[in-house]
Amino acid sequence: MSYQDIDNEIAHFELVFGKISPNDRIPLSYWRNRLDMLPETLLMPTQRARLARLDATLRALELSANTPAAEEPPRAVLNRSGSARQAPAREPAASPPPLLSETS
Repeated sequence: MSYQDIDNEIAHFELVFGKISPNDRIPLSYWRNRLDMLPETLLMPTQRARLARLDATLRALELSANTPAAEEPPRAVLNRSGSARQAPAREPAASPPPLLSETS
């Protein structure tokens, strides 16, 4: 792989990493594999610095994908036979309709 090829690949990563999220169609593991395939021994110092920034960006995305959102703990409810089961997740409460005195 030539220096120009590596520069083109790094430029592509910089473009893509600025737009991806943990929920994209292409998994973050794909981008991790592509990033790890670049031969570090052939890199110039500026290319190494750019790859370090890309690695940090991808690591942050991977961490955000593995960090669960703040959710309330699952509730247990009893079914008809009396045994416990996990309750379905609740949707956020909708705002109540305005009172008649507020609309006039």
